[in-house]
Amino acid sequence: MKTPPIHFGIYFVSKKYLKTFNSYINDYSKGLFKDGRPFVCIYPQNNYSEQPYFVPLLSLNQQSDNYKKKRSRWLEYKNLELNCPSSLTTILFFKDPIDKKSNITSIASLSKTIPVPSEMLIPKLNKGKLVHINQKDGNILTANLNKYIQSTIVDYSKSMPLVGYLNILAKKKHDPNAREYA
Repeated sequence: MKTPPIHFGIYFVSKKYLKTFNSYINDYSKGLFKDGRPFVCIYPQNNYSEQPYFVPLLSLNQQSDNYKKKRSRWLEYKNLELNCPSSLTTILFFKDPIDKKSNITSIASLSKTIPVPSEMLIPKLNKGKLVHINQKDGNILTANLNKYIQSTIVDYSKSMPLVGYLNILAKKKHDPNAREYA
């Protein structure tokens, strides 16, 4: 894919990229990054990146045998999030953008958002046009992704204090390389 991804567009990630990416993540997350999983392209509005991020979309099909179990689990996660003092929203529910006539609910998990190179994306097309989420859901995703990125950015411009063994190593043993171990 040569053109930049479209804001709120739905994309699939190439098998090649997923194979490489999955070798770096834990077993819990591997199910989220599988072949055929749709991702929503979001361009965050912040000072940290002009690159798009891709939010994985999961689905809850009301016709599925395990619908109630899955929905209950996601609602439990959502309730835990609502009771957290950080007030970050990382789990969002909305109508499925791929099959608008269905009874499928889409779930966007912002904590699983990843950057993907443009050449590793495959657009989801319907009648030759890119499928996208609606503007309202896209704006909600963007606002929440911005908050999530803002709260998870670490400022590496200041040095971190050395604690525990590294502090002992640096001060008592006069090891000038102790900071490199942090």
